[in-house]
Parts: sequence; structure tokens; C-alpha cells
Amino acid sequence: SSSSLHTIYQGILRQCDNLRSQVSKNAILTLGDMYIGFGKTGLMDNEVTSSIAMLIKKCADSATTFVASTAEESIIHIIENVSGIKALAGLLLCIDNRNPVIRGRVAGFIHFLVATKSKSKSNDTKSKSNDTNNFKNCKEIEILKNKLTKMLNDNTPEARAYSRDIVRELIKQNVCSQNDLEAKIPPDLILKALTMQQSAPM
Repeated sequence: SSSSLHTIYQGILRQCDNLRSQVSKNAILTLGDMYIGFGKTGLMDNEVTSSIAMLIKKCADSATTFVASTAEESIIHIIENVSGIKALAGLLLCIDNRNPVIRGRVAGFIHFLVATKSKSKSNDTKSKSNDTNNFKNCKEIEILKNKLTKMLNDNTPEARAYSRDIVRELIKQNVCSQNDLEAKIPPDLILKALTMQQSAPM
């Protein structure tokens, strides 16, 4: 049942922050597996925000790089197995983090999300979440557009590069037009995003 799954989830989430790195890694792996197994059923929808918040924090764990890389893989599993809008909402809550490493990672995940979820086929009946992968006119995209100027001016090269990728992808996937973006973002930043080389894939 959903209540039993929530109880299990809470226990696993606590262990993601375990001081023993091997325990933390195994909990993060389990969390990712939960989204692979249950994400497309909608049973994990209410856990997306807290999952992303925890995993993003672990992505900045420079002391144990294998924990950080495992957390990145689990975020990818979340993005792949829940609705794009729910994943975007969770990521947007982390984009203003004080840690520059986290801001760069979040921008990269948002780029990956827009690039993959915008291409989702609406006739795929295997996933209940596919009907919410259309980003056009959703409030989360409006929030993203309002944050992009700050992201494009971030003092972290990774965050700036992935933010430019987001701009290109939003236009390429027809989520919004260049004119729409220019209403929120200075045109010179848009032009720079469209002409500079794409960053390395995540």
C-alpha cells in the first residue's frame, strides 16, 4: 500500500544521510531502485521533493565521490520515472543553493530533464505520468524562466554552461520561443546561449 511504501521510504531516506559512507551509498541505490520500480505508478509522487533535496545534497559530497556519483545516478532514475513537472518542481527548489557545486549539478539535471521529458510520447500508455510531461504553459516553466537570468550569470562555470544548454533546449523542444524567453531574460544572454558550444553531457 502507499502508506507502507511511505514508511519504508522514510527509513531509507534517513539512511541516505548515514555517516557510514557504505550505508549511505546502499540507501541511495535503494532509493533510486524504488523510483525504477514504483515511479511510473504514481506511488512515489509525494516523495519526489524530499528525495531530490536529499540526493542533491549528497551530490556535493566531495569526501566520498562514490556516494556523490551514486546520488547523481539516482536523480537520473527519478527524472526518468516520474512526471517531468514533478521532477522539475523538486529541482527548482534547489537551484538557489549557496553551494556552487550544487547549483551546477541542479542546472545540469534540469537540462537533462527538459531534453528527455520534452520528447516523451503522449501515446505511451505504460506511464501514468506521461500526460504531465508537456511543459508548455506550466507554472514550473514560468518559475524556471524567472530564474534563468540569475542562473546564466552564476559565478560557477558549470552552472552557467548548463543554464545556456537549458535555454537552447527550451527553444529546440518548442517548450517556449526565443521571444518568450527574451521577455524574461536579457537578449544578449539569449544570444550567448544560442551561439556558445554545448557543455558536456551529464
